[in-house]
Amino acid sequence: MKKIMFYSSIVVIVFLIYGAVNEYLTTDWRDYQAQYAEFVDEDGSEFSVDYRQLVLPHFNKIDRCVICHVGISDPNTKDLENPIKVHPGTYLDSHDPNKFGCTICHDGQGRATTLEGALAHESEKFYWEEPVLASPYLEANCARCHRSEMPVVSGTYQRGKRLFIENGCQSCHTVQGRGGSLGPELTTIGQASFHAKRPHHDNEHLIEEFDGNLNLAYIFEAVYQPKIQPDSSQMIDYGFTKEEALDLTVYIKSLQEYAVPEGMIAASGVVEESGKDLYSRYCSACHGKNGKGTNLTELGKLGPALGNPQFLAIVDHDFLSAIIDGSGSSVMPAWGSGGGLSKSDISKIADHVLTLRKDAPSYKEVLLVGGEAKYGRTIFNANCAGCHGIDGRYETDLIGPTLRSPQLLSLFDNEKFYKTIVHGRAGTAMPGWNFLSKQDLGDIMAYVESWREKQISYNSFASAIQYGSSKRGSSLFYDNCAACHGNNKEGGVGPSLNSKELHTLADNKFMYNTIVKGRRNTAMSSYNHLGKKALGDIMAYLRSGFRGTTKGTSKKKIVGSEFNGKYLFERTCAQCHGQSGVGLNGPAIGNKDFLALASDEFIWKMAAYGRSGTQMKGNLHGQNGTSDLSKYELNDIVAYIRTLEKNPPQLNGISTIPGDIDNGRAVFDDMCSQCHGAGGGGGNGPGIGKEGFLASLSDGFIVAMMMSGRDGTEMKKFGRGGIVELDGNTAMNIVYYLRNKDKSEIGKKYLVGTPQNGKILYESQCIQCHQKGSFAPDLMRSAFVKAAPVGYLQATMSLGRHQTAMQSMIRGNAGLTELSSKEINDIISYIKMGKE
Repeated sequence: MKKIMFYSSIVVIVFLIYGAVNEYLTTDWRDYQAQYAEFVDEDGSEFSVDYRQLVLPHFNKIDRCVICHVGISDPNTKDLENPIKVHPGTYLDSHDPNKFGCTICHDGQGRATTLEGALAHESEKFYWEEPVLASPYLEANCARCHRSEMPVVSGTYQRGKRLFIENGCQSCHTVQGRGGSLGPELTTIGQASFHAKRPHHDNEHLIEEFDGNLNLAYIFEAVYQPKIQPDSSQMIDYGFTKEEALDLTVYIKSLQEYAVPEGMIAASGVVEESGKDLYSRYCSACHGKNGKGTNLTELGKLGPALGNPQFLAIVDHDFLSAIIDGSGSSVMPAWGSGGGLSKSDISKIADHVLTLRKDAPSYKEVLLVGGEAKYGRTIFNANCAGCHGIDGRYETDLIGPTLRSPQLLSLFDNEKFYKTIVHGRAGTAMPGWNFLSKQDLGDIMAYVESWREKQISYNSFASAIQYGSSKRGSSLFYDNCAACHGNNKEGGVGPSLNSKELHTLADNKFMYNTIVKGRRNTAMSSYNHLGKKALGDIMAYLRSGFRGTTKGTSKKKIVGSEFNGKYLFERTCAQCHGQSGVGLNGPAIGNKDFLALASDEFIWKMAAYGRSGTQMKGNLHGQNGTSDLSKYELNDIVAYIRTLEKNPPQLNGISTIPGDIDNGRAVFDDMCSQCHGAGGGGGNGPGIGKEGFLASLSDGFIVAMMMSGRDGTEMKKFGRGGIVELDGNTAMNIVYYLRNKDKSEIGKKYLVGTPQNGKILYESQCIQCHQKGSFAPDLMRSAFVKAAPVGYLQATMSLGRHQTAMQSMIRGNAGLTELSSKEINDIISYIKMGKE
């Protein structure tokens, strides 16, 4: 036994001696150092051949690469051969080897002292991880320190990153807590064990092509041939070229969790991703790069086309954000809770989706093409009648309001109709028909124009005045005008019509243009629909009691300083007439229609002498008015007011009247909410408290609709002789409330429907496409039902989606089925039942 131990010890000692001799006397590194020593000795430097290594405690590494690469920091060795020549490029200027070492960039076995061991390319033989990376794969490791901005030399990495984002890889794969869950997580795929995955046996050649790096070979195969293992993989085959697959391989290889001390990470600015970038990264795989949709045969699903015009016509930012945040469908993750996206990210994506909307033809373009009413009627009844009634006439239970009432037509000129059609009403069932051609829009506009009564001529108007009856006119005035102008013409919401100054300066032509044509964006609508006889009677009543002579005014231009006039106007006039003459307690004298009608002399005299019996006092020196202005200062004010004709103030969507918000809220809750919903959120009546409605109309329009109602509809007038008689101040309080209420006061649109009938209709008309697991969305999914406004569902069912399986369901649109508005509301009431 002792002999065995003796001889065994001798053998061990021999091996140890052999190892020591081999390590210190015969290894390659000693030869390389000897060559370098001979090179530096020529210039008098001293270099000793010795064991060398870089100790890197902050990386928990020891790198012995410098045992061979002894000249990496010596620029004089640039003409020598590897491994003793200087490191290429200028990388070491900012990457001190004593601080960073070598393997943080190059990988490889840092403790090795032989070329074979350092390269670690024989991974299958020795089970080595992290073999040395050659260019361009080396670029992947730059991301360990350069987290946001990569060096300019990383072209392969940059191209791969762009492909990764643009093809929406994170739609399915999570990286650092952000992304989908259909595919495996890729956060650390770049440092995954080589021996967990390897290329398919048909692709063994890839191992050699990638220098024995099984990790690189497998990543390349998964990108270039995603169906090869397994052949049932859900990984989408994008048909990448070999060059693109290589770029992607380098980027995916960079996905690692590598412990780098904070102070060693390259400083860079925070890169904020745009909504377009976020959409590309997380959404484009399913919804298409341009929102055109995809046919995901791998998932057995259709990726909805978010760029579909009908879809974009009815969605808003809040709905999109809610769906992105918490969809919870079988394929689309809840990006807010499960996908790692912030509220800001989700909002940016929603904003980007809305940019996919097509720009509508301009109003000018539509006017230039003209239009044919007979073709417009066909287009209207095919696309609009389902919600607005055949030929725009009143029907019960319509989704949209009747459009043929004379009050609406008197206030809505063609440009307003155009804007409503192409922009829609956000938050309601009214989509933006921006995708219609200019010819289609022109034809619809021509058809709408055909609804209007033929405009009474001035000669007919003037003739009717001669035979007008003041007695009949008094009754007509009370029914149509008193709500705004007072029972005795004393004024209210509208100005007083009693003053002698008005009747002296406003001739019949002035009155004709005001009464027959109205004033856009104010409460003064056109009363052309009353007919010339009635207007003659009203004019007879208006002129009764005036004993003077109507002189009219000259058309002579008044010259003054526009700059000084603006200053004087804001100091003396704006408190009643509003900034830029938008109107407050006083009339909107900056209104384009008023300025086209009123001469300079008319404006000057009204400002100078005021209107008797009203708050409008004379401002000329000596008139004892609220101001004491010279005639030259009045000239300046007129000159400034005249500039507003070319640059009229914007009245739509802004508050131009004062009011009492508490009184307005109380009256609205009592008198209006039963039809228009809490806070104007919508019900049987339009959502008049929603931004889409308020942004498109003036205060005057809303007041006029309230006071005059709409003939032939459920909207009765609230002015004199109405079901409830509101005075002008109360009407203004309601409008002031609608404009200035808190958003939290806007209730969800309530729907009058029969869920029981809706269930029957849903199961017979909808479930075959929308049942859970089918190709179409699951409409009964709680997250969807909560996010989808009633208006969105109404519009989707009414319009359908062109070039998709979703066809219109409303009668008259030649869809797969034809339902009434009431039946559509029944289905929606069933879908919504108990889900909100």
